[in-house]
Amino acid sequence: MKCWAWNVFCLFSLLVFALSVTVWVRSYFAWEAITMGHSWTDLERKPPVRRGATAGLEWCCGMVIVSRLAEDGPVMAYDKITWRYERRRPIKFNSPSLSVWGVAPVQFAGLQLLYTKSNYTGTRESEARVAAPFWSFLPAAIPPIVWLRRRRKENLRGFPMAVSCATGDEATRAKIQEPNKFQ
Repeated sequence: MKCWAWNVFCLFSLLVFALSVTVWVRSYFAWEAITMGHSWTDLERKPPVRRGATAGLEWCCGMVIVSRLAEDGPVMAYDKITWRYERRRPIKFNSPSLSVWGVAPVQFAGLQLLYTKSNYTGTRESEARVAAPFWSFLPAAIPPIVWLRRRRKENLRGFPMAVSCATGDEATRAKIQEPNKFQ
């Protein structure tokens, strides 16, 4: 069971590493975002209120950003769930959409965290964003490398060698003909 779990973990790690490196390179050529939005009408409140939530994943210029936006306000639309994919020319992120509210994000080792709230024209919004550089996914390559090294040690390649000597005593000849255990 442990061997099976380790193999699955290594496979998952390898997929995360390969995907992150692929998207990392792609992020320098285009800004891309995948978002899922859900809106519904809260009829329990008087007057009825439209609520919405949007979750997104975007990447550009070596950064990946996970975001969540929640809002509620006057009834404006019908209930729906939407998926959206966007692609544009790359834009440079100093701090992704942080200057809009003038709020300084929490930053540490390339990781940026932001949480904002706003209330304007009867609509309340809250937004949370986490931005991380793609290099933070590089440790995902460690488990597959360990798996590969273990696998190579278990499956020894080659064959034992026996060397014949024309001269020398019997002890030397026997020692040389012993198979090498370290191949």
